[in-house]
Amino acid sequence: MERHYDSCVYASWALQVLKGQGIDPAPLEAGLGLRLDCLSDPYHMIPTEKLAALMKLSAELASLEDISVQVIAYSTQTSMDLFRFSAVTRPTLGEGLRQSIRNINMVPTPWRPALEICGAQARLINHTSLPACPGQEYLDEFHAALAMMSIRDIIGRDLAPLEVCFRHDDHGVQDAFEKYYRCAVRFGMEQNEVRFPCEWLDYPAHEANPILAERLARLLEEKVRGVSLAPPAFADLVSLIIHQALEQGDCSLEIVSSLLSLQPVSLQYQLKKEGVTFSSLLDSCRKDQVHSLLFREQSLTQVSLALGYRNQAAFSRAFRRWYGVSPREFKQHACG
Repeated sequence: MERHYDSCVYASWALQVLKGQGIDPAPLEAGLGLRLDCLSDPYHMIPTEKLAALMKLSAELASLEDISVQVIAYSTQTSMDLFRFSAVTRPTLGEGLRQSIRNINMVPTPWRPALEICGAQARLINHTSLPACPGQEYLDEFHAALAMMSIRDIIGRDLAPLEVCFRHDDHGVQDAFEKYYRCAVRFGMEQNEVRFPCEWLDYPAHEANPILAERLARLLEEKVRGVSLAPPAFADLVSLIIHQALEQGDCSLEIVSSLLSLQPVSLQYQLKKEGVTFSSLLDSCRKDQVHSLLFREQSLTQVSLALGYRNQAAFSRAFRRWYGVSPREFKQHACG
């Protein structure tokens, strides 16, 4: 039987809901065979059936039938990864959503979203190949809320869709959902979908950066294609942001953290979990860029400033550490 997976970060959000209700989630470990110590790691995956069971049990434990939107409320920028950032840096909402769809189609989840146009309406439809399982309705609802969160995230506006539809029957959540979406919510429909005006697709993304978006998309495809359960590392994303920041002339920890919508301490914590530091990534990125800068018609002082060094002496020390010679000696030798 084909196995399907979802990000562990979704499970961690559900556990945060329980903790917020004063409920100890530890008993779920034995009941579902989960390693709770791994659930907070966004770079691991969980079988979709277990995620559905976790959502269902969490709803029962916390007496929250609308747990899918409660879970979304616990999403934070600390869960940022290439999947999210490659979408929000696209120029428009339409391009961002299409990038998100491409991203999802690269990983072994049962969710196959599609963006369809019907007259003046755009429809974000969430097809699924997941066999019927306990808690599936909670997952359907969660992914609809996730889709709406993505729309609002990309354009940076808290808009209300035209209508939200679910295949399953209402289980006492319609009022709560209509408050969350601020539109009509219908149950017992043909498919799960979020409907909104077509004009939204042309709305600009508030974090648009087309050059960075292309780089992120290429990196994501390289990392995910042919790898069944290994989402890309956070360090890869940070390295790309560092390269971008260096090209723009300012690459401090604070600047890079800001570009990722993170606090510096959070960025350093995520990197520490992967065994790297911001300083080591910055050093590596500077080394990557030094060749192209060194052989342009620029002085060593200009190269030093372009790489973010305070002075030429600091740059020369780093260069000698990398190559064992000074920048001037290296350039003279390379030019014959």
